[in-house]
Amino acid sequence: MNNFGMEAFLEAFLKLAPAPGARRSDSGMIPPDRPDFAGIVFKIQANMDPMHRDKVAFVRVCSGIFTKDTKPKNARTGERVRIKGSHRVFAREREEVGAAYPGDIVGLAISGGLRLGDTVHEGKALNYEGLPQFSPECFAVIRCLDTSRRKQMSDGLEQLADEGAIQVFEDSTNIREPILAAVGVLQFDVVRSRLDVEYGVKVEIEPLKFKAAAWIKGERANLEKLSMTYSSRLVEDHRRRLVVLAEDSWNITYMAKLNPGLTFRQFSEELFVPEK
Repeated sequence: MNNFGMEAFLEAFLKLAPAPGARRSDSGMIPPDRPDFAGIVFKIQANMDPMHRDKVAFVRVCSGIFTKDTKPKNARTGERVRIKGSHRVFAREREEVGAAYPGDIVGLAISGGLRLGDTVHEGKALNYEGLPQFSPECFAVIRCLDTSRRKQMSDGLEQLADEGAIQVFEDSTNIREPILAAVGVLQFDVVRSRLDVEYGVKVEIEPLKFKAAAWIKGERANLEKLSMTYSSRLVEDHRRRLVVLAEDSWNITYMAKLNPGLTFRQFSEELFVPEK
């Protein structure tokens, strides 16, 4: 009786759900019936199998057909993606994928090289519109309780940052204690738990007073003359981009006025497009 009505529900769901549509890219709108395969990486999960330290990139197929013989390129780097296997994943169960069509989700077992928002494709190169990225509102310093496990903590934080579970910043004045940034404080608990379970690292996380962040872009001459408010701090994210941390959004707006030659970008206001 547990499955009573499920078949009728799924059939109705298929009739009501919209069909795969065209998706915006740097080459215009790409229809799902484009002959060549293309998809976007919307999730990356590591250590799904604790015995093998694997990494799975979940790709939404946007055009063409993906098969186990597909050898796509990463549009961001132009390099071939080394795929160890392709699966449909449901909880801990995996099923090998023979073919996947627009609208399908396929999990690609990889060793690395892909990031959130990357486009994988065959044929002519294209970049799909990036993924929404929310501006962090919670910040904290993370400390490794066992200094001999600092390398494992660094590896774990790099992986969690690639997954999008957390953002990691480094202060040039204190690179031994990274700064974590998140939308909510519960993400810090996730970091603490995963570092313990997956990397064997015990950490201490201490909240900071900052409540807003902005990514800075501009000419080197303007960056060298950067004016900041007294309570703000200049850091770098895990891709070596300059970020300013502030106590509130007002301070970010004020610094933008102090530095008209620079752009202060908060991810909550725009789409994140992968950078080379």
